[in-house]
Amino acid sequence: MWRERKQIMIADDDAGMRRVIAGLISQRPDWELCAEAEDGEQVVKFAKLFCPDVAILDIQMPVLNGIEAARQILQHCPSAIIVTESTHDVAVYLEHLKAIGVKGFVSKERLRDDLLSTVDAVLRGKTCFPALVSVAH
Repeated sequence: MWRERKQIMIADDDAGMRRVIAGLISQRPDWELCAEAEDGEQVVKFAKLFCPDVAILDIQMPVLNGIEAARQILQHCPSAIIVTESTHDVAVYLEHLKAIGVKGFVSKERLRDDLLSTVDAVLRGKTCFPALVSVAH
């Protein structure tokens, strides 16, 4: 389904982080925030209703974590693009995230710098894990 503006859904248990992400999304006139969720179960329900172009999910959420939420969202909306975010080291999750179809990752510490470019990249069909540069030791 073609839409004039890309529909973006966010899920994070931290209301302040959701506000930051929503603010970043609002900078793009071609993107629209279609839903906000505070846990993984809620975001899966919203995904079934809205089938977003992009879902930005925190990996560590209550009720249902972001990895399992991503898996379920992709079952219901195979065309959705999943980008995860976390304060944790992505290297721990990387292979599992890629295996279930996640296309990008943004470290919460670099959210303001990397989120928009990561979402742009995944919308163009790329895989984008910019945090990997900083986690290699």
